[in-house]
Amino acid sequence: MKKAAFLLFSILSHAVFSQTEAITQPSIPDQGVIYEVSVKNSLIDFSTSGDWDFSQITTDSDSFIELALVSDSNYSNNYPNATHVKYEDGQQFFLGFDATASSYHGERTVINTAYDSPLLLFPYPFSVGDTSTDQILDVPFTCTGCPPALERNHEVQFTALSSGSVTMPDGSVYDNVVLVESIQNFTDGQIGSPPCLNELQAWEWWAEGFATPLVRTSVITQSGQCPPGSSSVTKFITGVTLNNTDYQYNNPDLTLVSLPNNHFEVLLSTPSNQKSMVSVFNMLGQNIKRVDLEQLTAHTYKTVLDMSGYAPGVYLVKASLEGSSIDKTARIIVK
Repeated sequence: MKKAAFLLFSILSHAVFSQTEAITQPSIPDQGVIYEVSVKNSLIDFSTSGDWDFSQITTDSDSFIELALVSDSNYSNNYPNATHVKYEDGQQFFLGFDATASSYHGERTVINTAYDSPLLLFPYPFSVGDTSTDQILDVPFTCTGCPPALERNHEVQFTALSSGSVTMPDGSVYDNVVLVESIQNFTDGQIGSPPCLNELQAWEWWAEGFATPLVRTSVITQSGQCPPGSSSVTKFITGVTLNNTDYQYNNPDLTLVSLPNNHFEVLLSTPSNQKSMVSVFNMLGQNIKRVDLEQLTAHTYKTVLDMSGYAPGVYLVKASLEGSSIDKTARIIVK
């Protein structure tokens, strides 16, 4: 069993983060990064010009978005031109980052695609007034229970609308953020048959150094051969965690040891002397388990997680101290 450790960088309430207006390629560490997010299950109201104050918004749940080197994915051989994989809502999206562009290479979601050439999502650097468009046609795809000979057309329109400061629901403030409108159209269907049409319209607030938007509110609308309808969601970044994807780094504060039969020993050492607990989240960001840690010494805590009754997959484990902002996270794999 592989082991993982993460170093948490907390975003402090009411802190001000200074950024530059031109958004350039993010420097994603080789060990990958996890963005903790707070989710609202609807669109939010906003102006297309800054500044933006979201401090009064309440959210519905917490989740996370992970960016890792493409080699982290079991499907990496299908995406030789991608640099990274994004894990979000239990799905995998394959992306490319370089000094000139962010690009899209396919996905493992309800459908499976692998693009022969990259699709431009947006250029680097970008600032207010910049636009771009790109498309890729006749991409074969598969899905469970679907007929053969399926193809997708994928079109992207990108427009950088305005800039300003953003106040997040937790009170954190970011300066010089660029608001972007992104429209993606997916035309999916069997060759020779009427297609299913999906339009994904998103408004994204980008800050320098981030590989995902600070805020993203989006709506996807279905028509054509798909049952008509729409759904929307908004996500706010609430924290940033560095992930060690080589699984060799042993965090002195949090250690997870794999035991037989999908049990995991959790050891937490901290200078604090407070009640501690551990929470387990699935890849949908749902908190599925919560266990108090037993205090062994003044600064050492321990428990054993029994994950034998849970589905195989990746889970995020967070150990935290009661009444404190100190917490540590790690990833486990249940077989």
